[in-house]
Amino acid sequence: MLMEPLDAWLATLGQLQLQLHQATYETWVRDAQFVAYEDGIFTICVKNDYAKDWLEKRLSRMLHRTL
Repeated sequence: MLMEPLDAWLATLGQLQLQLHQATYETWVRDAQFVAYEDGIFTICVKNDYAKDWLEKRLSRMLHRTL
């Protein structure tokens, strides 16, 4: 049975919380919000462009793998 996209995102947050240093999770991941899922693509909202760039450069592989 496949997970609903929001449930998959929430499970991903839980996994990332276990895998990342607490400061990294709290600073960059905790406030990321699920926005949409379409055609296999998750859309996530973060608080600013700096956070977006940081996540894309440093955590995108981990996010993709975990999702």
